[in-house]
Amino acid sequence: MQSLRLAILLILGAPAIAQTPDHPFAWLEGTWKRPDKQVFEVWKKGEGEILLQGIAFRISPAGDTLITEEIKFVREDAAYFYIPDVAGPQGPIRFKLTAFDATSFVAENPDHDFPKMIAYEYQPQTQRLMASISGDGKSIPFPFERVNPSQK
Repeated sequence: MQSLRLAILLILGAPAIAQTPDHPFAWLEGTWKRPDKQVFEVWKKGEGEILLQGIAFRISPAGDTLITEEIKFVREDAAYFYIPDVAGPQGPIRFKLTAFDATSFVAENPDHDFPKMIAYEYQPQTQRLMASISGDGKSIPFPFERVNPSQK
């Protein structure tokens, strides 16, 4: 467990490297924290077809780091996919991007039980990120703030 904590601390403390993005989702790179919880998402540039790699985790009251999700953001031909792998035996689920622009995206999988849609919207002026999952009339928001705004 100590090595996992060290790895996460290194990710959180790693300085951003100024690069020209080769995809339209570079705004997501960095460390994000829920303002009201010890819940984080860390996004780093990937390689090849993997544009971004993400990890979601929470820190328990006892100080343990619990990984809740690993995420890949991939390009396959002309399409983009958001692929979360939530902790547990179910494996990764593919969500195809159905819309995106310079600060947001929507990814959908109508065949999945829940969620059917995942959306992210970056608000550059406040360095905030609003993520949400939804489907079948239910929607759950996940607000985040950039941990180190000077990195982006």
